[in-house]
Amino acid sequence: MDDLVSVSSEKFRDISVTEKKRLTCFLYCGGERKVLPDGTFYYVGGVSEAMLIEDNVSNKELLSKIGSCLNISLHNKSIFYNTKMDKTKYLRMKDDNGVKMMFYLNEDQVDVFVDEDPFYTSTRYIQFVSQLLNWKFSSAALIVG
Repeated sequence: MDDLVSVSSEKFRDISVTEKKRLTCFLYCGGERKVLPDGTFYYVGGVSEAMLIEDNVSNKELLSKIGSCLNISLHNKSIFYNTKMDKTKYLRMKDDNGVKMMFYLNEDQVDVFVDEDPFYTSTRYIQFVSQLLNWKFSSAALIVG
């Protein structure tokens, strides 16, 4: 009976030990991505790097690692990744759930793209900042004058 219990305990220990999932993360920034009709992917221009990431990484940690690896600031940038099933689909990663989905939708490697955030390059945002700057300078001129 004692042998049976120890065997069961040993099997339980083996089952409870789980290996962390890792992805080879190919990073692309500043270039242009192209996908041919046959699904072949290529990247023209810009910078390309690679790093390993584990599935317990948070969005904040991952962004820090991406910025460090590419030696850039991620301020005003958006992060996108594609899936193993369809290289033409790009999903935006904006929180911890996005990181979990990236691991779920890919097996051993993932392409990650750093692009200018569309919000910060939109006409609406540029007009807002221009109006804000004009108001600030006008207010400063009234105070000085």
